[in-house]
Amino acid sequence: ISCFLYAISLRFFSDNVGLLPGGFAGLSKLIQRLAQDYLSLSIPFSALNIGFNVIPAIFAYFLVGKKFVIFSAIYVFTVSFLIDAIPMIKLADDTWINILFGGVIHGLASTIVLNANASGGGTDFVSMIISNKYNISIWNYVLAFNIMVLLTSGLIYGFEIALYSVVFQAMGTIALNKFYSRFKKKTILIIAEEPEPLATELMRLTGHGITTFDGIGRYSGQKRVLLYMVVSQEDVHMIKKFLKNYDKMVFMNISDCEDLSGRFILRPID
Repeated sequence: ISCFLYAISLRFFSDNVGLLPGGFAGLSKLIQRLAQDYLSLSIPFSALNIGFNVIPAIFAYFLVGKKFVIFSAIYVFTVSFLIDAIPMIKLADDTWINILFGGVIHGLASTIVLNANASGGGTDFVSMIISNKYNISIWNYVLAFNIMVLLTSGLIYGFEIALYSVVFQAMGTIALNKFYSRFKKKTILIIAEEPEPLATELMRLTGHGITTFDGIGRYSGQKRVLLYMVVSQEDVHMIKKFLKNYDKMVFMNISDCEDLSGRFILRPID
């Protein structure tokens, strides 16, 4: 699904108005366009995009995970050939419609493949290497790299399309930051009658530690225990399902974790 969405975002939207996608795909498109316009040379997109991905894939293979790179390589090959195979179809003439729908679809395609523990290759490989090492999301820095590619395009083809492309890529980045959950964290507070075996079961389930506090429920006057933990957003559904089966009377509050310092272990991709 992600492969088709990515190819459609380019062939049905961005290519219609000359927009450049992000990452090595955008760099490949730029070189492809330069070769065609100045050398009358037609270079397949797949050859350029796959070529640019080789070295980052090797580093990611050792630093991120074998399965991650294998699935990502399959994705890159599939997308590259789909972009060459699918004809350009114009659904709308308006530039802003192409930017809005193309950018969101582009971001959703990237989100789907990343949430499946793979990637679109290229700068995604670099992003995952750095993100895994420092436990942060760096998609905004990837956008900065993409803007540099677009500035180069702007110097050659004019800045109007380059600026439109910045908005197109920003739409994709917004969608990615919204829906990609690996580096988002949640703070969970659970009030229960007893800490065990609930605390042990939750630690076994999530792999994260728990801190407990004794307290008094002021409404009932009964002793209660407060369990405090920070988890990845992708763990929340699993915890909800577990607590529903464990005890429907358990009280739980979930909130966004805006800033976290200290030791937090992410579940390995492989």
